[in-house]
Amino acid sequence: AAQMCSAYTENGAAMISKRLSPLECISWFEAALSAASQLADKEAERKHLLNLGKQYVLLNQSKKAMDTLDRALTLCKKEGDTEGQRDALNNLSRICQINNDYALTTKYLEQNIELAKAAEDDDDEFKLLIQLTSSCIQNQEYNKAVHSGEQAMELFEMVKDSPLKISLLYNLGKGYLETEEPTLALEKLEKGLGLAQKIPNFALLGELFKLTADAVFKTGDISSALKHLEKGLEAMRKTKNKATEGALMVQMAEIHIHNKNEERASDYFEEALNLSQNIKDRALEGKALWTWSQALGEKGNLDDAITRAQKALNIFEELKKPEASEIRDKIKEWSGD
Repeated sequence: AAQMCSAYTENGAAMISKRLSPLECISWFEAALSAASQLADKEAERKHLLNLGKQYVLLNQSKKAMDTLDRALTLCKKEGDTEGQRDALNNLSRICQINNDYALTTKYLEQNIELAKAAEDDDDEFKLLIQLTSSCIQNQEYNKAVHSGEQAMELFEMVKDSPLKISLLYNLGKGYLETEEPTLALEKLEKGLGLAQKIPNFALLGELFKLTADAVFKTGDISSALKHLEKGLEAMRKTKNKATEGALMVQMAEIHIHNKNEERASDYFEEALNLSQNIKDRALEGKALWTWSQALGEKGNLDDAITRAQKALNIFEELKKPEASEIRDKIKEWSGD
């Protein structure tokens, strides 16, 4: 009976996972795991632990997912099951990403990359390096992000998946911007932007326009930065991506402030605010108000700066954004309180 319970579930795992809810799957895999343990069948035990861990990931039961998958990983290492190790590591990094635990995500990804290299699996190594680059960006480990991104670039021409390539170029460009290397950032971002413009409604297109303009601006070419943002605005209007359109307007306003064109800056700030209120995007509204208030503060228009900063503070407090403390301190500084 134990052999049938374990073998039936092991061989039917894919179909069981497709047909039943995660909770029902868990009851099946737990029964199979118990049977495999009774039989001292280590191979089946590893597979049941992996299947069980995946269901906990789906339910976002982090503790159970981590404990189960760690057990699976330990068994797979002990038995020399490389495929099982990679499966466990994939799911461990996935649950860590869901929980925004980027340090642990990085740890599991690095282990998985070593296994992919040993297996000479270039496609999977490329994907994992992109995930690692993104995780390092999220964890503000920018030098490490650049290092892993450049490793992925060595496999760039071997891979045909354009969205993956764009994701790499986007994150690598971000890394170079954060490490104060705008020329290298621009090289990657322009390449990514060129690829993204060939894909209809590509999700990262607006972000690529923003970052590319930022890189151009940091090289000192203000007019080209504005041209990139104008093209970005045109593209976002075509795809009706209002939130990114508003973010681009705020960026346009910032550059016009830097360029001493305060009238044009005010127009873009006003337009971004109206747009944010029309689409009820509180985060965009807060960003527009806070950025505008900083520009006014630098000019010495403290009354107007405080008025807008107070509105931004109310929004960021409502959204529980970390910027709230910075805004609060600035208002105190401006008001002399």
